[in-house]
Amino acid sequence: MNQKTKINRIYLPFLIAVLIASVALRAAALLTDFDEATGYFGDKGLIIAASVIVVAGAVLLTTYSIAAGGKRKLVATFATPATYVPTGAVCSALMFFAIKTAESLKELYMAFAGGYLKFSLSTLPSYIAALLVPLAILSIGYFILNACVFERGSEARAVFGIINVAFLALYASYLYFDTTLTINAPNKIIDQMAFIFAALFFLYEIRISLGRECWNLYMTFGFLASLLTGYSSLPSVIAYFANNTEVSHSVYESLLTLSLFIFITSRLILAASLRKDEESENVTLMKDSARERLSVIDERAEAKKLAELELYEKLNKIADDPLSFEENSDAVQISYDELLAPDDAAESSAEFEIPLTEPTEEHEEIPQIEEPEQEQIQFFEESETPADTDDVQ
Repeated sequence: MNQKTKINRIYLPFLIAVLIASVALRAAALLTDFDEATGYFGDKGLIIAASVIVVAGAVLLTTYSIAAGGKRKLVATFATPATYVPTGAVCSALMFFAIKTAESLKELYMAFAGGYLKFSLSTLPSYIAALLVPLAILSIGYFILNACVFERGSEARAVFGIINVAFLALYASYLYFDTTLTINAPNKIIDQMAFIFAALFFLYEIRISLGRECWNLYMTFGFLASLLTGYSSLPSVIAYFANNTEVSHSVYESLLTLSLFIFITSRLILAASLRKDEESENVTLMKDSARERLSVIDERAEAKKLAELELYEKLNKIADDPLSFEENSDAVQISYDELLAPDDAAESSAEFEIPLTEPTEEHEEIPQIEEPEQEQIQFFEESETPADTDDVQ
């Protein structure tokens, strides 16, 4: 079973089933057994059952990182107008979150303007919230670039992605230090986990922008982030519109978590259409070709060094015995030609070149090299000398 089949036939339907069951149980618990004043549940049966389903589902979803198989050169197709709707939802939620958070910090701004602003543990959430406002606005840039820039590698998108991750992680810490809910309230813990796993998912989104995709972990954290953001936001929104009950820290937090759930789930659905990474395969072929060429160059350089060494030894012999220069001149010329580049050697020493291909029909006869006339003259001169001596006698 290939990777695409595993996602479509096993993990995505399983994620949907776990979400439906857990969201239904938690929504029922919020509508019937939730105490808004304390943040706890009266009857814990429904919320415990919902929590067990979520934990068991999360454990099983993590097996995707193993079941997906080894390293495969696959990519997801995100270049589609289908990303516009979830992107618009997240951008709207982030802007709404920034405006409402800024409005809630009026006392902090007045204290800062009056010069009597003091830092304490009780005011720490206000300082964190003040940082969240610009980070939320800058995070909008990441989602806009996601919708407009379809290239896999984008440094600008990676930079804004880091800002988005910082925003999500910082908001999780804000929920931890916030005193409006007790530190171990069930809803508070669920919201924290939702934002932490959303931040982890977007870390692997950044890897896509940097061209260092890790699809197994991307999908694994995507499943977990989708499960937790859906489990956190959907029952909270249902409880708010049904009983006007604020389960989370605020309504705009619930809307932000819901928009993150929509965005992450849409990315998972798009990533289910994994295809062969032809771009990476072409790059790999180019790298292999370059390695082969470098090895050929290294071999030629090594052969050149050996030829230089051999030529040096021959020149030393000639220097020691000058009379043997005529006998070794041909060998020196051959060695010199070997040192030249292939093109130069073909031009300067064509008479010593052996053809690498079989002769064609036009050149069936191999030309015969005639012996130099000078050598024949030298032979007769040496042989005629004794004859002339006999005549004189």
